[in-house]
Amino acid sequence: MSVRTAQQQSAQARLRGVGASLCVLTQFDKTRFEFVFSSMLLHQQPSAAAAQRIFASLHAIHRVYESTRLYRELKLRGAIVHEHQLQLLPAETVYRSLHGVWNLSSDQGNLGALVITNIRLVWYATMADNFNVSLPLLQIKSTKVRDSKFGLALVVETMPYCGAYVLGFRIDPAEVLQSVALELKSVHAVFSRSPVFGVDYTPPSVDTTGADAVPAPRTDASRADDDALLSGDEDVAGDTLALSYLAAEQPHAADAQQRPIDYCSDIGLAIERLPDGVQHID
Repeated sequence: MSVRTAQQQSAQARLRGVGASLCVLTQFDKTRFEFVFSSMLLHQQPSAAAAQRIFASLHAIHRVYESTRLYRELKLRGAIVHEHQLQLLPAETVYRSLHGVWNLSSDQGNLGALVITNIRLVWYATMADNFNVSLPLLQIKSTKVRDSKFGLALVVETMPYCGAYVLGFRIDPAEVLQSVALELKSVHAVFSRSPVFGVDYTPPSVDTTGADAVPAPRTDASRADDDALLSGDEDVAGDTLALSYLAAEQPHAADAQQRPIDYCSDIGLAIERLPDGVQHID
C-alpha cells in the first residue's frame, strides 16, 4: 500500500465543534483507500498543539518520501546524469564506474557506462545522457552471468512487485564481467542487511519558552526568594497578623486542630473561626 496524498482539512463535529482532520489517500494494486484522522482539540492546550505537530510532521515526512523515490524505485530516462557524470544522492558512494558497457535492451545494443553505488545500479549511454536506467539495490532479486546472443552477459532481475524486469549488460573481457558480477552480489548482500531508504527526517525541537513549554518544578530556593520579595517594610503589622494566622495552621503547632465554622455577617460567608486577636478586616 502506498500513500498518494495527505491533506489537512477542517472538520465539524456536533459535540466538539470545529477541529482538524488529516485525509490520507492510499492505493493498493488498483484499489484506493481513504483514511481520515480527526482532532477535535484545537482549542484545548496542550492537546491542540500536540495534534498540530503530529499533522505537520506527517506532511514533512511525506514530502521527504516523495522527493527520495530514486532510493526505492526504478527510473528510466531520468535527469540523473549531467555532462557524463552521475548526480549522486545524499549518502551515496560510488563503488565502481566502468565504461564500455553494452546495454542489451535492444537488438543492436547501446554502448555506455555502468556505475555501482551503495544505493543503486546505474547505466547511461555514452552518446545521450538522458538514455539511462537507475535500478535501486532494494529492487534487485538476483544477479547472474548468462549466455546470450551477444555472448556472456550480466543479467539483473528485479522483484515481481516492481515489474519483474530483466536487464542485460555485456562487459568485456570475461574476467572483468565476473569481477563486476561478484562485486554487485557483495554490495547487494551488504545493502540487504542495512538498507538505505532515503527518508531522513528530524522532528523540530519544541520551543521551551513557548506556550507548550512545561514549567520547571519550583525548588525550596525559589520559594525562599519569593518569601523574601514578599517581605518588606510596608504593612508590617498586617504581615505579622497573617504570619501568626499561618503559624497557627502548621501541623506542628501546639494547638493545631480543626477550627469550627462560624457565619460572618460582615462578609456574608461561613468561614473558619479566626484565632484570638485576629479580625477579618486584617
